[in-house]
Amino acid sequence: MSDAAVVTAAVKTPSEIAAEYGLSAGDIGTVVLVHRGAAGYEVEFTSLDGDTIAVVTLMADQVRSTQSGEIAHVRVLAAA
Repeated sequence: MSDAAVVTAAVKTPSEIAAEYGLSAGDIGTVVLVHRGAAGYEVEFTSLDGDTIAVVTLMADQVRSTQSGEIAHVRVLAAA
């Protein structure tokens, strides 16, 4: 996994993650810690002005590395 991670699946359940942090599939974060054998990751999500939104523990099947040719998309963070 590269330093950048993309959420691929809802963390917990879609309603729980949206309610807690406002994150959704496609959001990009930075891997700050790799758990045993890359079974999971601590991923930090920040706003474009650098404020931390959340540091979340994600399982390997909930994230993927960014890929060549992808473009980031901007959206307003839903109020938590």
